[in-house]
Amino acid sequence: MTPPSASQIRTPAITTPDTQQTVSFLGELYHLRVTGHETGGAFAVVETTGRRGHGSPMHVHRSASETFVVLEGELRVIVDGREHLAARAAPPCCPRGGPTGSW
Repeated sequence: MTPPSASQIRTPAITTPDTQQTVSFLGELYHLRVTGHETGGAFAVVETTGRRGHGSPMHVHRSASETFVVLEGELRVIVDGREHLAARAAPPCCPRGGPTGSW
């Protein structure tokens, strides 16, 4: 199945802090700025401030790629068994279908 493209969005996905959800995930708060539901499954925008050492365990996204934007500090990302360093202005884009993890 081919995931939807952002160019296929036909209605605006406009959210405000009042309409956005915040969820706890692995001990940190994640702010769901725009959800996949709001974009027809094309993408989501999630913001978090992780403490040193926080990250996600190895997992696979079957239908969507995953991109990180690091505003401060650095993030180590494992993609297909290889470690990469993501820092400010160097966002990694992890392809769908392969194992990824971060800390």
